[in-house]
Amino acid sequence: MIKKYLLLLTIFISTLSNAQLNTDRVMDNGRAALYFEDYVLAIQYFNQVINVKPYLADPYFFRGLAKSELDDNLGAIADFNSVLSINAYYVDAYKMRGLARHKLNLFDAAMADYEKGLSYEPDNTGLIINLGLTQMAIKQYKKAIESYNNLIKIKPGFFEAYIKRGYAYVLNGDTLPALADYTKAIQLNPAASEAYRARGDLFAGLNKLDSALADYDKFLKIEPNDAYTHFNRAIAYWKLKKYNPSIEDFTSCIQIDPNITEAYYNRALIRSYIGDYNKASDDFSEVIKVQPENYMAIFNRAIISLETGELTKAISDLNVIIAKYPQFSDGYLARSQAKASLNQTTSAQIDYNTAIKLSMDKQNATGKPHKNSKDMLKDDGGDKTVSKNDNDINNYRKTVMITKQEEDEANKYTDELRGKIQGRNIEIQSEADFYPVFKGMMIQNDRKPVYSEVLKTFNRKYFSENPLALSNNRTTYTSQQIDELFGRIGMLSNNGSNDCASMISQAILSFQIKDFSTSLKYIESALKISPDEPILLLFRAVVQYKMAEIVRSVQLAQSNNLLLNSGGTKANTGDSKKEILLDFDIIMADYNKIIKLEPTFAVAYFNRANLKAAKKDHSGAIEDYSEAIRLDPEMAEAYYNRGLTQIYLGKTTEGARDLSKAGELGIYKSYNVIKRYGIGIKE
Repeated sequence: MIKKYLLLLTIFISTLSNAQLNTDRVMDNGRAALYFEDYVLAIQYFNQVINVKPYLADPYFFRGLAKSELDDNLGAIADFNSVLSINAYYVDAYKMRGLARHKLNLFDAAMADYEKGLSYEPDNTGLIINLGLTQMAIKQYKKAIESYNNLIKIKPGFFEAYIKRGYAYVLNGDTLPALADYTKAIQLNPAASEAYRARGDLFAGLNKLDSALADYDKFLKIEPNDAYTHFNRAIAYWKLKKYNPSIEDFTSCIQIDPNITEAYYNRALIRSYIGDYNKASDDFSEVIKVQPENYMAIFNRAIISLETGELTKAISDLNVIIAKYPQFSDGYLARSQAKASLNQTTSAQIDYNTAIKLSMDKQNATGKPHKNSKDMLKDDGGDKTVSKNDNDINNYRKTVMITKQEEDEANKYTDELRGKIQGRNIEIQSEADFYPVFKGMMIQNDRKPVYSEVLKTFNRKYFSENPLALSNNRTTYTSQQIDELFGRIGMLSNNGSNDCASMISQAILSFQIKDFSTSLKYIESALKISPDEPILLLFRAVVQYKMAEIVRSVQLAQSNNLLLNSGGTKANTGDSKKEILLDFDIIMADYNKIIKLEPTFAVAYFNRANLKAAKKDHSGAIEDYSEAIRLDPEMAEAYYNRGLTQIYLGKTTEGARDLSKAGELGIYKSYNVIKRYGIGIKE
């Protein structure tokens, strides 16, 4: 196997050396791989360019970006060093090296990079943003405020600068100017979700809870999956004694991020306060499972067990508490009640006397030394909260507060550069278009493969021995698999065959390594031989859409830059829009032709529906998804995408039914969508 692998790699390297590597095309392929978040493949492409032209700065820069996304910050710094050794005026390299250094807590070095970059481009938005974030990270809050003052002078319409300056003001203890900055950011951009969340947190800290709730509501309408904002809204509801909404928000927080144990703890406190003891005990047990030394959770579980008559369990927990906190009077008092209920009179009296003595020693002014378990459970802790690191057992009835750390904000990178290169992470993605792939290359999954008589006929004609399948997996390969793909391409190139099967094979393999222009070239050649082949037309449409997607992302980034540079005024992008529509029309023509040739080809309807959805023709998309389902009732992907489209149109019941069916057919993320957004099916 190793010899075979080395042979394939040797053939590929030989092919490159003989073929005069087209570095521009390879760079474009690398950028496309970055766009599709295929970082390992991107590095492979940039390696090729560096090997041939080590004097170019760009391939080192983009390889550094890919390494940053893989959290290889040291490797990224090495690449940015190479960029700057070639071109000391490459400002984006200072920007990105500063970010990598920041992530490694090399704050002084990070600031030196930002300041060096600003010496060349004093108006560079990303450099100023990042400089301020690093200044905040090392508690130089006044300097951060000065940095954002300068940015606002340069770009007074840039709402992000006001948000960041607001953070700096809060950290410096200046709440009134922070409030003004968040409000200004919202005036400049009413969809600035981060400003609503930040202002809501500030209102909550000032105990203006109704105002905080209003801002949290607005934030969660824009970003419903932010666990921390559900958490903070739950705290606000708790302080207002609105217990059911508080429980609902803590539940949402847990559903989004089950690792936030403080949400379980706080939900348990509320449940125990309103008498839902069994669920409260379960929540405390979840906390203890993750944090075995969370003594406040152990004590709260003990007093619930005491109240529900599980006396042995209560004593077991109380023994742990008293061993840890031998001066904790409430622990002895609760254990004395448990022992008294078990008729352990002498031992109960000893615990009771110890509790009274400890209370008197502390000069407890409550006048209520004779507490019982119900008194403890009916203590709502007041409106005070404690930090997650608070270890004072006397705060066992206070809710725990967590906040987004300023380090989280400092590690954010909102510079426009990355938007040009790669797509944003979207938590919920629709199912992608189907395209042909060799069966042996398919990623295994639990769902049945899509059946197609059209593909069956195509395989009989061209690939009887090594058949194709239709896949819509967003494939990411390992470094070794990428080398093997390149090797297979090299062998086919050396073979020199111009028959239709060879050209289709080249197209498929080029598509897998995201060399879309080469893939399209081979598809076009195959179509000259067989112009009415539905599978080839389908493949061409998919490849053209991938290429158009990259072009549109660059156009969008350019449009955003124009918007940014204009101080918030919408730029005229009419020409770009025409170009995008033209791409859609060409692709749509292929799908229309396929459906005319093969009106029962369900996959063609599915792919065309995706294209219509991209064009915002949601009604047309639903019609095509429905036709795909009629032709292939087992096509889970069509149910899933139709469900998402229905929800987008506000038809939540219909959408939930489709998602339920998609889940039944094997797309298990459907249940996550239903659960996350609280979508229910109404009878």
